[in-house]
Amino acid sequence: MNQKSLVLLVVAILLVGGVATYIALSNDNKSSDGTIVDAAGRSVAVPEDLSGGIVTAGPGALRFVSYFGDVTATGTSETIADSVVMVDKGDAGSVAGGSSNQGGKTYQYVYEYYLNADLKWHTHNAIENTDMASILEIDPSVIVVTDTVYNTYKSNCDQLATAYTLIVVYELTDFFDYDSFTVSEKFEGQITNLGKLFKAEDRAKELIDGTNDILLDIDTIVGNNVSTKGVFLAGVAYGGAKTLVYSTGDFSSLKLVNGSNVVSSSVSSVSEIPISDILSYNIDIVLVDPLYKVDATSTTVQAFLEDVSNVDKYVILPYFWFGQNLENILGNAYFLADLLYEDITVDYAQKITEINTLFLGEKGASAFDNMNAWSSGNTKNGASMELLTEVTLTS
Repeated sequence: MNQKSLVLLVVAILLVGGVATYIALSNDNKSSDGTIVDAAGRSVAVPEDLSGGIVTAGPGALRFVSYFGDVTATGTSETIADSVVMVDKGDAGSVAGGSSNQGGKTYQYVYEYYLNADLKWHTHNAIENTDMASILEIDPSVIVVTDTVYNTYKSNCDQLATAYTLIVVYELTDFFDYDSFTVSEKFEGQITNLGKLFKAEDRAKELIDGTNDILLDIDTIVGNNVSTKGVFLAGVAYGGAKTLVYSTGDFSSLKLVNGSNVVSSSVSSVSEIPISDILSYNIDIVLVDPLYKVDATSTTVQAFLEDVSNVDKYVILPYFWFGQNLENILGNAYFLADLLYEDITVDYAQKITEINTLFLGEKGASAFDNMNAWSSGNTKNGASMELLTEVTLTS
């Protein structure tokens, strides 16, 4: 019996016995081509090739891998996107027994992982004990996990790292520097690491330089303008769909254009905003996240809708959906620059196409149209969720 078969047998025995401890796997056969330091401060060996495929785990992991989707995977004739062999259950489609549709994930409209019937999946947003045997059976070249998954399932991740290249990436952090209008050190480091991991350092540089150019362009367009219009971001989805009274004081797109968020910056996470607070705000514009959850029975939601009945409302690009949509943050910034300032006109549709092409390759040019077609088909509170349009929401 070879070592891999022995490991699988022992894991199966341990699982049946309910024991959550795994034997250390040997990494004698794991060859490397240099090292990188990941988001957890770990030194990670770069694999010589990606012939075994890629596993992703946690919010944003597949998104960051997809930023390199068009790159040819070393040691194969396939692209990085086509080399993805296992994802979170929420990134796999029903055809593979998963639970994903395109939703608010821009990368799904480009690489359509949710349509791949052969794609394997593990427990959503986790690497549970029950997932270990499945991952070992796949025998991947690389496992990309977010820091939240790594910290929660550290023992399992560390066991896997003895046999495979396992890299930790940031899920939720400031990827942009709002003072200098450049990418943050964490964004640059993460993209650089993935570029080395995939032997695509030119692509990594393209992403970093291109994002810096976009941020500089936004800064140039907005200039010294500061909006005094009170903006409320409604229905932000995080950890699942939320009702219209969920918001955050840390809306990246609004920060990029010097907008005025009526929710205090101290509310840094997505939270339910008390109706008493909402009624005290001077709201001039409501930005609607199209992924919000309708709740016709909530008196709080009804009170909110009545309060903003005469306020202009606009559907924006989805902010979060299994991690931050970085490309949508930038796209929404262009939309808001055009919306908030009378003396600024932006061809935001063209800008969004350019952003999606930068982040997701040539196929990204159709991402907005595809996402908009899906979103427009959803009617909520009497309105189509057509992106970047004004809407009237009814109770």
